[in-house]
Amino acid sequence: MEAALDTEQAGPRAIRGAGLRTLSFVAGGLLALASAPLLLRHLGVVDFGRYVTVVSLIALVGGLTEGGLSLIGVREYATLPRPERNRFMRNLLGLRMVLSGAAVLIAVLFALLAGYGAEMVMGTVVAGVGLLILSVQGTLAVPLNVNLNIGRQVAAELARQVVTVILVVVLVLSAAGIVPLLAISIPTGLLLLGATVVFVRGSTSLIPSFELGSWRQILRSAFPVAAATAVQTMYFRSVIIVMSLVAVDLQTGYFATSYRLLEVLLGIPVILVGTTFPILARAAGRDRARLVYATHRILEVGFLVGLGFAVCAALGAKPAISLLAGPGSEPSVPVLRIQAATLLLSFVSTGCLFVLLSLERYRGLLWASLAALVSTVAAALLLVPAHQAIGGAIAAAIGEVVLMVALFVTLFGPEADLRPSLGFVPKALLAAAVGAGLPLLLSLPDIADVLAFAVVYAMVLMVIGAIPWELRHALEERIREHRRRPRRKPDRARSDGDGAA
Repeated sequence: MEAALDTEQAGPRAIRGAGLRTLSFVAGGLLALASAPLLLRHLGVVDFGRYVTVVSLIALVGGLTEGGLSLIGVREYATLPRPERNRFMRNLLGLRMVLSGAAVLIAVLFALLAGYGAEMVMGTVVAGVGLLILSVQGTLAVPLNVNLNIGRQVAAELARQVVTVILVVVLVLSAAGIVPLLAISIPTGLLLLGATVVFVRGSTSLIPSFELGSWRQILRSAFPVAAATAVQTMYFRSVIIVMSLVAVDLQTGYFATSYRLLEVLLGIPVILVGTTFPILARAAGRDRARLVYATHRILEVGFLVGLGFAVCAALGAKPAISLLAGPGSEPSVPVLRIQAATLLLSFVSTGCLFVLLSLERYRGLLWASLAALVSTVAAALLLVPAHQAIGGAIAAAIGEVVLMVALFVTLFGPEADLRPSLGFVPKALLAAAVGAGLPLLLSLPDIADVLAFAVVYAMVLMVIGAIPWELRHALEERIREHRRRPRRKPDRARSDGDGAA
């Protein structure tokens, strides 16, 4: 493992792993979205808003108690000697089990105090059990992430998504309510956990430890990063929680419909940059030049990819909402278009976040995340009562802007050498303008607009030399490997035997 992270092969392996995980994530998101129209039309806009509210509540309290402990696990696993690493991982597993159990209790208590009703409270309980299972799985998967062994993990995650879609379809056809639909996370989580146990056996202990002294040491070192990442995961979902309290149920449903689509895309920057985190963590303590180089490339690629996704989401908002929610869902379209602007900001801020984590600049990260959370909640309380779903979308965008600005100041103020050249920005804007302008001039249908933009945007970036050479090299190497792979020749003896038969 140590050799893999320190060699020149670490970068290409991380690029391939990030690409594989992104493709798997998108495929899983498309599978989820394929079942979403059934789910939304089965529940209706109001009940779908309640469903997403419970999911957001569980994610919110899960972020509060998990809050970056997986990232701490990745960092420590990548840097500690083996004996200390094994003890750390056992205690991390026990700690996460206890904290996740506490998160479930907090969520249920909040649902009761908020007067969510019996069905939503019970849904919170079953979704919380799913959260507990996934927290254990996430801890056990740390060795796979550090060793850059992504393939098996991706296959297991994709299988989980397929099973999730199948169960959604079955329950919808059975006229199931919110509670059984939220309980789907339990069997699918167990499936993923079982696969992970098989993959990591021998790499890490499967038995948790409950050493309070070790827990205190982990929490003492992890608290700033845990708090920072927890707050960051909270600020977007906090809009839904605010809307569930002060907005009309139908408007919460409109916002939830838009957010359900955006949620798929928001996971992509975390996957892309998160795959490189073991390399960043190792370089931060041993190779400053490598860290500077990696930071520049991560932010450059983040801006290029984030801009492309943001324009695609804006152009495709109408057909996507129509496909997901059907007639009567038009008020969600402008909400999604406003939220699409946050995609670009999210790609860039995620890059800054992981670099700060690798440098152990946790307090600055915490203050930046708190600024985003306070700004989001304040904006939501101010805008949602008057503007409902549109106000919620604007509040989320304000929070993302505040987060990115705060991260920039925190990272590039004392770390001037990490500040990248911005020569790629006008090139990306030019490619986006050409890509978005051509479909509009040709008056293409909505979905064709998205496809045309993606193709033209990528082609213009390639022509003007805006795509980093590492990505081009990785793609070319993959193509050469595929061409060098020997083709399987037919078995002549078997063919002759078949012919004689």
